[in-house]
Amino acid sequence: MSTLIQPLPSGPLDLIGDVHGEIDALEAVLDRLGQSSASHGPQPHLVFLGDLVDRGPDSVAVVDRVAGLVAEGRASCILGNHELNLLRGRERSGNRWFWGESAERWSHATDDGVVGGTFSSRAATESDRHRMLGFFRTLPVALRGAELRVVHAAWHAPAIEALESCVDFAEAAERSEADARALPEALLAARRAERAALDAAGISLRNAATQPPALPAHSEAASIEQNSHHLGVLTSGPEEVRPGLPAWRAGRFRVVRRERWWDGAVDVPTIVGHYWRLRLPSADASRKRLFDDLGPASWLGPDRNTFCVDFSVGRRFQSRTSTGGPPEGGFREALGALRWRGADQSAELWFDDRDGPLVVSPPGR
Repeated sequence: MSTLIQPLPSGPLDLIGDVHGEIDALEAVLDRLGQSSASHGPQPHLVFLGDLVDRGPDSVAVVDRVAGLVAEGRASCILGNHELNLLRGRERSGNRWFWGESAERWSHATDDGVVGGTFSSRAATESDRHRMLGFFRTLPVALRGAELRVVHAAWHAPAIEALESCVDFAEAAERSEADARALPEALLAARRAERAALDAAGISLRNAATQPPALPAHSEAASIEQNSHHLGVLTSGPEEVRPGLPAWRAGRFRVVRRERWWDGAVDVPTIVGHYWRLRLPSADASRKRLFDDLGPASWLGPDRNTFCVDFSVGRRFQSRTSTGGPPEGGFREALGALRWRGADQSAELWFDDRDGPLVVSPPGR
């Protein structure tokens, strides 16, 4: 039996979005949910949607807290793309803490150019790395129940089917890598030619100072690799060719963009994180987000069967003042939690820094 796709516990659930190392926000939202300790009597089962780590001040503390709740039987946790990066040994924007660095530079593009700064995180020790990777290897990538399913980024049927036949993470990773590498030789040759042209022009996809040209072979290959990598597509979502020029995002130029998979048919209510939702409109008009036209309590797509509970707490490092506190008026970003009682009942949307919940209508409405 596969350990990658597991049954979702029945009964009421408290589904917590991407934590991204924000240990204080995690403790606050657990307190608001009445989940700070087991001494308050029976509580809904906790479900963490992945991306426990990166960009926040203490990813180690977050992982240890969640692992403890899982060990107590009070919680389940699925794998996010940030945990997958660490399992694959990938150094990415926001995860230098894992490799022992306590400070990291960040940047993102605006209409006026590229802005950036530095944020601090607790640096992991060798013991921390060993303990956290061991925990991550035990995590499923999706949970499925009769009336609800949970995945970090996208419910992608071919990937679900492929991973159901894998007995553990090692087998799932091997199959995902093999299927993602199966690109047509003509496409590989075209990508090599584009790479040679970039090198000859002195253009790097990790240098924000020089805009690359359109790279059609890179774009097509990247979308195939992403959508054929079973672990990757479930934790990062499907991607499509980005029209026009590559765009600077999270420390490198991107040749693909996220696909709005929830705009297709979604026949079972599906809870995800990953997609940097906001509870307020963006203060930066140059940064368009996937859900800018929707309120924070809205279901997504024409079927209204997908709900994103990631409210961008992982971007608080950009909003903190020089003292490390929130800006005047508080954070725009939040750690969100959805209290689910059933497909025919309203849910509650809680935030770490708000006293009461928002009411979320039942799915399909």
